[in-house]
Amino acid sequence: MEEELTEVILWHSRAYPHMKPADYVKLLYQNEFGCSHFLKDPGQSLDRLKEEFFSLPAPKGNTGRGPRMEPIGNELCRVFLEPGQQTEEFLPLLNRMQSATARTYEGNRMRFQKKLSLLRNMAAKGQLTVGGEEMDAFLSRYVSSGCEPIGHSPEYQKYYSPHYRVAKAAYYAYLPVFRAVMKLTASHNVNARRPVLLALDGRCGSGKSYLAGLLREMFGCNVFHIDDFYVPPERRDPDWMERPGGNIDRERLLKEVLLPLREGRKIRYCPYSCQKGTMLPPVEVEPKPLAVVEGSYSLHPDFRSFFDYRVFLTCLPNVQQRRIFLRSDGKRLHDFLERWIPAEERYLEEMKIGDLCDLILDTSGFEDFA
Repeated sequence: MEEELTEVILWHSRAYPHMKPADYVKLLYQNEFGCSHFLKDPGQSLDRLKEEFFSLPAPKGNTGRGPRMEPIGNELCRVFLEPGQQTEEFLPLLNRMQSATARTYEGNRMRFQKKLSLLRNMAAKGQLTVGGEEMDAFLSRYVSSGCEPIGHSPEYQKYYSPHYRVAKAAYYAYLPVFRAVMKLTASHNVNARRPVLLALDGRCGSGKSYLAGLLREMFGCNVFHIDDFYVPPERRDPDWMERPGGNIDRERLLKEVLLPLREGRKIRYCPYSCQKGTMLPPVEVEPKPLAVVEGSYSLHPDFRSFFDYRVFLTCLPNVQQRRIFLRSDGKRLHDFLERWIPAEERYLEEMKIGDLCDLILDTSGFEDFA
């Protein structure tokens, strides 16, 4: 943690040479607590976001670029408000990003105190734009006053005019998916009984389950995992490995999830646990405006007509192997290399899954998710 935070502080110190003690402390406060002190009511926070955006000076020149971000460490980033139509259209999604971050991200006072000590030491060593005595005096006052949220210094305001929101960096990485979902849900008939259905298919280790979790945080959607519908070993056909999706109980997924979703009915099913090798107790799910089905074989021919939008996730082989190694402590990598990855690749190739999808996203350059 300390090494990463040191690099973050040094980066900001170089990028913003007019930083004062308050700006360093604000950076660390956001690094630890995110935006948990902001309004968590999406309606109120969107009103404030629009008010701030429309107070910005008129755009100069081309404003066609997308939203700009910069990392602040601890898997968080600042997403900047900049004049222009693209940012204006982005505001509702940015508001969701901030609200979801505020709901799901909590800091720790003791960790924050340790981060302030690191800041004090860096200033004493002459690594920052402010000296050790100035930083020490400021931190003494700040700590004695209770370490409350803090604003930028007048100097920072003057030179950089900061207008941004803090959000999980992962939300920013998956912006193409979130944009598509926002558009789909906005255009969906609110009187329709059935939800918008989104499929996440692709290579193992590419982040399907991880993205599904982010979508749940952002949109409060239902998520259904293909892994919950594996056929128990004793019921598998002799040639199941040769048939794409032969390890999935497709009939049960159709009957218990996809058909009820399309009809807007309550879903009731028993997940299969691969770890325990048994069926788990039944789960009941009320329909929500958005439902996500994630996992390899989500776009098998038996299922694909149910979906309003299809996302294909992929990654490079070396990245795939590293992620599989990390999430299983190396215990299942050989099994994946010898059995599951070849079977999955046959399915992807034979059924041209990538060609069927509305969006293809390569996550090779993203942070690893174990």
